[in-house]
Amino acid sequence: MYKENINLLAFETSSCYSGIALLIFNRAGSVLEYSCFEFEDSKLYSELLMVKSSFLLSKYHLEPRDLNVVAFGSGPGKFTGLRIACSQAKGIGLSLNIPVISVGSSYALANHLNDNILNNRVVIAATDARMKELYVSAYLFKKSCNEVSCVELQSPILISADSLIDWIYCNTVEWKVNIDEADYFLAGDAWKVYSYLEVPDGWVSSEACYPMVKDVAYIAKSDFLRNRILSADIVSPLYVRNKIAFTSLETSQGKGGNPKVGVFDYLEPLEILNSDIEKVSELEQKIQLFPWTLGNFRDSIECGYKSYLIRNNQGIILGFCIFMLAPDAVHLLRIGVDSDFRCKGLGSKLLKLCFKICNDYSLESILLEVEESNTIAINFYKKHGFYIIGNRKGYYLSKDGRSNDALVMKKCLNSYETI
Repeated sequence: MYKENINLLAFETSSCYSGIALLIFNRAGSVLEYSCFEFEDSKLYSELLMVKSSFLLSKYHLEPRDLNVVAFGSGPGKFTGLRIACSQAKGIGLSLNIPVISVGSSYALANHLNDNILNNRVVIAATDARMKELYVSAYLFKKSCNEVSCVELQSPILISADSLIDWIYCNTVEWKVNIDEADYFLAGDAWKVYSYLEVPDGWVSSEACYPMVKDVAYIAKSDFLRNRILSADIVSPLYVRNKIAFTSLETSQGKGGNPKVGVFDYLEPLEILNSDIEKVSELEQKIQLFPWTLGNFRDSIECGYKSYLIRNNQGIILGFCIFMLAPDAVHLLRIGVDSDFRCKGLGSKLLKLCFKICNDYSLESILLEVEESNTIAINFYKKHGFYIIGNRKGYYLSKDGRSNDALVMKKCLNSYETI
């Protein structure tokens, strides 16, 4: 009966609501049949997926060998749920020699809101990741000639729940400049789980809280018709939380519980512009014992040194770094973080940017100087792999004529450096 049609089986198990769906459609894209099972995660186990899958197939007098493609919600989301859905899809794909389609769960959630679009719609998907953290992503749905297309504005990231509203306001400024005639929608359970979170001005809070298997199935249908398919042996879940446990060394140093994302991880370094120099210089005067002058900063910008800052959505500069590219190394000239915002990962973010650029230019090492009595800074650099190679006498000179010695530190990089 359905021999000439496409039989698609879909799984979505990334959140506390899970589902299995069978979608039957023809090669013109017309849907002929759709049926699904949806249930709470408390009832989720791998055997249930196969039992319900068999029931859906038998409902339409189909057998597993009649399947043409299998799809799954790849995440981000609950680790166990992602592994179950991926392993089921992979197993079916390998055993039947059929393709697999991986659908981002955050995209499926956002896609639920792509109806009744007049021109453009920005959708932020924010779902609970436990430990007061969220999986966050953003999408632009554009309507043209009665068809809706999607552009990913922000791939899924992990941020602190307390940072969400700042992140939204920070990005909304840019989106409103670059996107004409758009409405702005929020999806996900972030506002349900963390009820203290406000709904930002100009945004509409939707009732879509979790990715649904129907959206996964229909997205997979479109991908199949566009030949966006994968071999079963290469599919994998989307894990956004890169660090899920401390090492033995970190535990021995007193770290416990689970690693948490930094409060300011969502902020990205920006190039320092001429209009920023005075504010950067003011921060330098505030935090450095031997500060650069305003002229030093202007000269460094004019010379083309790599110069970056991090600012929050209120425009306050939280930190900055300046480094010079030499033929065989990077020389880190200045790095600083506002004393009111230290121990929040900003210094590490600036250093990692330096590591990345070092790798981009195929340079093998980074050099820096640090005042010899500044034990906090020295230990910070050691934590990031720097070691002492020498000293410079009278390197630092204060306004009152005092001088202090500097330690010279070095870090060697290779193509496998973690950035």
